Amino acid sequence: ATAEAWINDVDAMLGGQIATTDINFYINDPATGKRRIRMGETNLGDFVADGIYTYFNEVEQLDCDIAMMNGGGIRTDVDAGKWTFKTCKQVSPFGNVACLMSVTGKQIQDALEFAARFAGEGGKENGGFLQVAGATYEIHTNIPNTVQTDEKNVWIGSATGTPRVQNVKIYDRANGTYVPLDENKTYALAGMNYTLRNLGDGFAMFDGAELIKDYVSEDYLVMSTYAMIFDGADAAGLPHLSSANSPLAAYPGYLLNYEQPYGAGRITIL
Repeated sequence: ATAEAWINDVDAMLGGQIATTDINFYINDPATGKRRIRMGETNLGDFVADGIYTYFNEVEQLDCDIAMMNGGGIRTDVDAGKWTFKTCKQVSPFGNVACLMSVTGKQIQDALEFAARFAGEGGKENGGFLQVAGATYEIHTNIPNTVQTDEKNVWIGSATGTPRVQNVKIYDRANGTYVPLDENKTYALAGMNYTLRNLGDGFAMFDGAELIKDYVSEDYLVMSTYAMIFDGADAAGLPHLSSANSPLAAYPGYLLNYEQPYGAGRITIL
């Protein structure tokens, strides 16, 4: 009875419908049923990362170059149909908050390399695998991992050999293209403070990075805000979640494909 009362309270607070969609959003591979979000791109990984990217660019009106989201922070598939605040809370249940940091291209390269160290055939799940918005990258799984970590799997140094992560590109809104990462350039990187400020999953390459803005919104509210600013309102006035209706569809050349379970092709695993 106590549990039922709690559930009813949560449903009352978070059960209001905020959007609708014909799309199934995945953390699991629909072909195998195995969890994919911690080792490869999915459409829900794209959606959550896009929500962070959009929040800073469109809601906060700050220039955000790239957003990262750890796969371990995205927790459940979402079936087609209605979306509520509870839907977003079930996807992002941890109460982390979004932040924006000033980092170098080298730090971005190190983060992607660190996140991809277990990727590949026979590789193991990694909660720190990074879904991205405003960026693309390749993981060359035939190249051995040489990232330096301590006994607790915390990053302590760049790859000593050939990087597994290559051809990293950052979306340039000015010309609508993805341009090669410049390791010496400074970028505005968005994500959850768990990864960028608290060095969760061992992302110590961000230690000491300059903070631009923190505590703007909780994880599930960032996601729900993104959903609520889609176009394509139905008869009830609710946004309709699709690639064409995303506010990012107005960004020329931006990679969007929520209709594809494996995402828009931002992460290529070779």
